[in-house]
Amino acid sequence: MTVYNNPGARFGSVSMVTATLGVNDPELGTRVVDSGKEYCFIFNAGNSQISVGQGCVLNTAATSYSMTVTSVVQTDCLFGVCHNATITTGTYGWVVVKGICQMMASATVTIAPTEAVVLGANGFFTNIITSAAQTTPYAKVVGKCIQTSASASTIGIGYIVGG
Repeated sequence: MTVYNNPGARFGSVSMVTATLGVNDPELGTRVVDSGKEYCFIFNAGNSQISVGQGCVLNTAATSYSMTVTSVVQTDCLFGVCHNATITTGTYGWVVVKGICQMMASATVTIAPTEAVVLGANGFFTNIITSAAQTTPYAKVVGKCIQTSASASTIGIGYIVGG
């Protein structure tokens, strides 16, 4: 809880994942800055886990700060990226909403440094150059690749421009 612009004490780390909230756990939607990354505390209300490097979107079947990975290519707005620990279905955890973090490329593409990044299917990322994003009006650039993954479906480093 914020009191007089003081965010209060944080009792857990940004790599914490829990199935039940305790008295010292943050409220959903709590934001913190840790090591230059802005994190938000969310609930995974989807049918799939959110693995490290995957992006998440608001779950339209749930309420505030309930997230899921999208199965639809480039038709949703990125909320955040799982960075420290896999957030399994039905658990609470932290996602990066702004800053440098790990990003997993789609299986069919390798994203090169300096390329613009868009959200692909199933929480993976793709580049705007080789994707259908050029003809998809909903595709939004969500960040920029800094360090390419060794190959497709592995983790690279990118900057998420969310907020």
